[in-house]
Amino acid sequence: MKTRIIWVILPVLIAAVSCSEDDDPTAEDGITKVIGENVYRILQGNDQTGVAGQLLPLDIKIRVTDLQGAPKFTSLQFETSDPGAEVIRNFYSGSDTVALQWKLGCNEKKQTLTIIDNICGIAKDGCVDVNIFEITAVADGTPMGWFETCQTLNIGYTRQILSNDEAITVIGNDRIYSIDDVVNGTWFTSGRPENVGYTGINVTSTGEMYYRAGSTCYVSLDQGQSWSIMTLPSGYGDFQMLFLKNGDLIYAREFREVHISSNKGSSWDLLVDVPEATANQASEVQSIAAKGQTVFIMVDNHNIIEVENDEIKIHEFAFNSWPVWADLSTNSAEVVDNHFLFNHDRTLYVLDLGSNRVIQNLDLYRHGRMIRSAGDVYVVNETNGYWKYENNAFRSKSFDLPRNIQNGSGISALTFHQGSPAFINSSGKLFYYIN
Repeated sequence: MKTRIIWVILPVLIAAVSCSEDDDPTAEDGITKVIGENVYRILQGNDQTGVAGQLLPLDIKIRVTDLQGAPKFTSLQFETSDPGAEVIRNFYSGSDTVALQWKLGCNEKKQTLTIIDNICGIAKDGCVDVNIFEITAVADGTPMGWFETCQTLNIGYTRQILSNDEAITVIGNDRIYSIDDVVNGTWFTSGRPENVGYTGINVTSTGEMYYRAGSTCYVSLDQGQSWSIMTLPSGYGDFQMLFLKNGDLIYAREFREVHISSNKGSSWDLLVDVPEATANQASEVQSIAAKGQTVFIMVDNHNIIEVENDEIKIHEFAFNSWPVWADLSTNSAEVVDNHFLFNHDRTLYVLDLGSNRVIQNLDLYRHGRMIRSAGDVYVVNETNGYWKYENNAFRSKSFDLPRNIQNGSGISALTFHQGSPAFINSSGKLFYYIN
């Protein structure tokens, strides 16, 4: 694949140098070539070993000068032997040196990058293209650090990325993609369930996917590859659903009742009547979470209901411990040890269930999504900054971006998979960090 890039090396006054047709304009020493009045030299990057579909470890650096060693104006083109390879970034490294990043293709093991220049004064018929160098690389390395998948996903404008640590799933406009081995695996694709928009698909912390349309719920237990239908006890208002480790389902609406099903949604039983349990007829559910088989229900009168083996325990917190309005569509919660972690709008709360007090109240300044990966809890948005729960508090962290992603705006959707960041960019490429 040929790429034409113009390098604007600082122009200088070129001394007149005569070159007869009998002179050898291609005398070289292996890394240097003299052609006409130009001197080309490879400073770095030849004969590397890399990974298919990834940037080579070192940038390619080429110095271009005149015969006196002054920087020379030139126009370079690049041609890769593998059609999937790219010269994706180029910049100056000093006044006489150009640098580029070569991303290997995914088809050939041994690959070449041909450097071409249009040179005048060496042919009778004007300027001609001349192959200056053939830089070689072998796609035979072991992936480490950032890995970019070879396939580009057709995700359109609706983008969501999910993980249950067994597979990564990407939801696009008209397709669901999933892969269980990022480096060596193949993407599986499936269509959406009938009459379901992708923006309404939810995912649990254990990886199940579901979508409610009225009192009908579409559920997928295999990353969207297949869907089943279950009937819900109620189809109105915002809701959340939990899939417990023993297979029980928990369904909560923001009004009054929380239900449980032990037969995959064929029938439902009342788990908790929230106003009755809290002795407050105005109580509304704000979020639900589970730890093993124990279910926790946060309600807006600053109580957390704990249900274990049909026994109910009420954790009463101080008035105004957290905002009272309920929004099950955006709130989320997890339980770690004896702490209830609550993501409400743009604020994170850590609630101690032993002392019934708030031990952290953290303003995020923007909405974040709470996810669980490799046993840890993260809160992410579409940047390389995130929050991780450790040592009884959420702590701000960040990760370095891939070399070919210039800033956080290159992230369209972010998650964590097996404890490492994974994101989709606007072009539909998956990036995953391999430790």
